[in-house]
Amino acid sequence: MLRAINQARIIRVTRACVPFALVVLVVAACANPSDRAAAPPSSIGISVSDVRAAAMKAAIANEDPDPTSVQWVQTTRDAANQLVTPGTNVGTAGSDTVYVIQMVGKFTAQYAHPPNGVFPTGTVVAITVDPVSGIGIGYRLSNTKIDLATLGTVQTIT
Repeated sequence: MLRAINQARIIRVTRACVPFALVVLVVAACANPSDRAAAPPSSIGISVSDVRAAAMKAAIANEDPDPTSVQWVQTTRDAANQLVTPGTNVGTAGSDTVYVIQMVGKFTAQYAHPPNGVFPTGTVVAITVDPVSGIGIGYRLSNTKIDLATLGTVQTIT
């Protein structure tokens, strides 16, 4: 029963990702082109500063402008889907490169539209970002951290 509730919560909150996707798109479009050199060599899109900016915009959008921890990893869309949005199939190109950003703090999904009017809360936000478009393609709000190390080399944003 608890698993069904958590999956329903993830799916409901995933639908609330549209405003976040717009934020990430704006961040990617406005990023300084000279920052592209800071991108990991195997990445194809956004830079480390873009990842940092996307994380901070998402933290603010989730009502915690000062998360206690921000980490990210480059991985595949399939692997990200399995951990960030389990039980859903977000996107189609499973081997495409994406970034998963995970933050720890006190978050409220203020853009969700819960039927009971009570916004979902949690201590961990994880988002999946398409590095080509800069668009957020996955979102998870929970109280459990994802083991990012299972996806690849974990980077800490300071």
